[in-house]
Amino acid sequence: MPTWEEIKKLDATEINKKVAELRKEIFEKKQKLLRGEHKDISEFKKLKKTIARLLTAFNALPAEARAKALPVKTPTKPEVKAVKAAPKTKVKKPVKTVEVKEPPKPEKSAEKVKKEVKQEEKKEEKKTEKKAEKKTEKKEEKREVKKEIKKEKAVKAKKPVKQKAEKKTAKSKKEEKKR
Repeated sequence: MPTWEEIKKLDATEINKKVAELRKEIFEKKQKLLRGEHKDISEFKKLKKTIARLLTAFNALPAEARAKALPVKTPTKPEVKAVKAAPKTKVKKPVKTVEVKEPPKPEKSAEKVKKEVKQEEKKEEKKTEKKAEKKTEKKEEKREVKKEIKKEKAVKAKKPVKQKAEKKTAKSKKEEKKR
């Protein structure tokens, strides 16, 4: 960005060229901003201030110098050429088709809405009850399985004891016989 002293030294044509360049730069940066490639918005403010300084310096020049410097066209405004309209010809208009719309449905009354809400709440309660029942069933099954395992362990533990007792009795019988 040129300083004020640098701007004062420029003549009218150079100022016009510089203004045109800066306007072109603003235009390009706006395009980049729209595409998402450019994110620094503060540059627009700086460019506009520089353009204002240049134009102030341009207006400070004598009228003769300004008149000699032809303004440079900026690329921001495209040229539009006038085009002659084609001669009018009679064209048959197409037949309009009418769309048949269904009559609007009456809005739900407050009572219906309340009923629907209650029904949804009941459904949710039933779901939670079913989940709770399943959990309790699973717990009961686990308890039963544990009880069965305990019984099996107890049975296994008792059998060897009984067998040992039977052996003892057999030994004791033999000893009794020997006596």
